[in-house]
Amino acid sequence: MIKHAQHKKRIVISFLGTVLDAGFGKKRHQKWRPNIALHQHGLDIAQVELFVSDKYQRLADVIKDDIHAISPDTQVNCVPMTLTNPWDFSEVYEKLSDWASNYPFDTDTYDYLTHITTGTHVAQICLFLLVERHQIPSLLLQTAPPKRQHDGSQTTLQAIGEVEDALVQLNVLAEEIVVQREALAASQDTLRLTENQYQAGMVDYLAVTSAQTIALNSERTLLNLLGTQLTASVQLISALGGGWQMETGEQ
Repeated sequence: MIKHAQHKKRIVISFLGTVLDAGFGKKRHQKWRPNIALHQHGLDIAQVELFVSDKYQRLADVIKDDIHAISPDTQVNCVPMTLTNPWDFSEVYEKLSDWASNYPFDTDTYDYLTHITTGTHVAQICLFLLVERHQIPSLLLQTAPPKRQHDGSQTTLQAIGEVEDALVQLNVLAEEIVVQREALAASQDTLRLTENQYQAGMVDYLAVTSAQTIALNSERTLLNLLGTQLTASVQLISALGGGWQMETGEQ
């Protein structure tokens, strides 16, 4: 007997859209909401990992109920993801990376889809990078309301090329920043040790000024890398066709 291969179940990873998913009254059903639209086209999603800030739990509960009304068998897990500053690349990337490192991915059983329509642009970029680096073993998924024609000179191929270039640059910068943070920490440790040695009369003050110079240079290098990272992030946002109105500064 020939055994037909079974389709894997799907798990979607997504941020709650505090603007795009918003709505509490009956009119919300007339509005396009990305985390609801995912379930309206027969995609057959078994589970949703929904990143939610504590202060938006009420909205998350509404989205969860509305998903169940469309797809009763879909399990929606509200994942706590409270960010001090949702536009801080380092904070967002670190928290998402920590989540991904601890999540029990099972690619033999599930196909994963990372939804990048909601959340701040920084959150979308961080998800891009984690998927690109295979820390999240997933395909990217983007939803959109009924399309409108937009004026613009970019072709699709140009936009794709710019996205790829920006992603490569951000990946390289992320690795360089990790190394430079370690270098800065080491130089600061050396400076503290040298200062203690100076106070104990073991070295002269020239050794202290030399250690201070090395630590200062390490800090400047890190700041330059962070500035370059911010510029590359803006370039990626532009290549994605983004502005600053898609989601507010709220998570």
